Amino acid sequence: MIHRTLTLIAAVILAAISASANAANTPTDANIGGHVIDKENGEHITGCIVKILGSNLATMTDASGHYVFRDLRPGDYTLEVSYMGYSNLKKSTSVKSHQTVELNFEIEPDAFMLDQVVVTSSKTETRRRESASLVNVLSGNTFLNVGACSLADGLDFQPGVRVEND
Repeated sequence: MIHRTLTLIAAVILAAISASANAANTPTDANIGGHVIDKENGEHITGCIVKILGSNLATMTDASGHYVFRDLRPGDYTLEVSYMGYSNLKKSTSVKSHQTVELNFEIEPDAFMLDQVVVTSSKTETRRRESASLVNVLSGNTFLNVGACSLADGLDFQPGVRVEND
């Protein structure tokens, strides 16, 4: 009798744990999706990072410039899209269970960031948007802050840069 009672209690506890675990993993079908396009020419942008602020959720736009977040918890969300050479853009939305919200972004090229020049080790000029890797960007304020009289004086304070005079 005691064995049966313990078995019954154990079965009830396991059923309750299983039900609560299934409830936590139940798809909500609350989705947010859309596309990212260039505001100037209307073209879809591949490889943009779209993230939900305040969480660890992020994705990238696919080859057609689209993204989707599936089975979110119902609630309010703020999404931010970023892409090199473009200004970041944030938008907020709400999503309910069994609802799909379309949230599209039109991002603008950041003219300041696009035309900067990168100095390479091959001593050739490369536009920032065409450079494979960027190390650092210096402004005129940097040179003023270190009291540089020449470019070489200002570069002496940059990590990884060695200036030699011939």
